[in-house]
Amino acid sequence: MAKRKTKTRRRSTAVNLLSGLEAFMQTEILLRGTTGTGLKGFITGAADLERRNVLVGVQNSQFQYEMRTFGGDQISLSDFLSNPSLSANIMATNAAQNFVPMAIASISTRVGFKLFKKLFAQPRREANKLIRMSVGKGVATV
Repeated sequence: MAKRKTKTRRRSTAVNLLSGLEAFMQTEILLRGTTGTGLKGFITGAADLERRNVLVGVQNSQFQYEMRTFGGDQISLSDFLSNPSLSANIMATNAAQNFVPMAIASISTRVGFKLFKKLFAQPRREANKLIRMSVGKGVATV
């Protein structure tokens, strides 16, 4: 007997708003832990990262200089493009210092979204029905 052909299931082309919100929150957590600023600040921030010698004192009639970093509290995309090695070093240091808070925030965000999706499954279905009726199928889901 010949096998019956099964209909292939098509993936939904709709944009899932909750998944997008979760991805945005995870990006914010990662960027705030590594660069010190959020997504908006990372993209629109000024290129003010630099290292320079600073006079720290005079001892025995000799000037003493120290290499200091300026603008390292918030790394932006323009900082990263203008000085990639210094930016990467600062980001790695920030990631090592903020690893535990970033991990806790990321895990709790994931658990919170999973819990929200389970608890509010019925209202989400109703909202999706309203979206499909008003806007059309395949546009957005909650």
